[in-house]
Amino acid sequence: MNPRSTAPADDWIDRLAAARPEEFTSLFHEALTDDFGTVARLHQMLETASEWCRTHGARGSA
Repeated sequence: MNPRSTAPADDWIDRLAAARPEEFTSLFHEALTDDFGTVARLHQMLETASEWCRTHGARGSA
């Protein structure tokens, strides 16, 4: 597994902040679209929150 793919969000932020101009675009794309990137983690968080709400009867929030 690519260690860059499993970087925590803070690591992605640090890497983006330190990126050289020629690498920023590809690094930003990777941070968003990678299997362990921001969008995938957000999707997982929303699914988990929705399941928790259904399990605990908070259907309005789910």
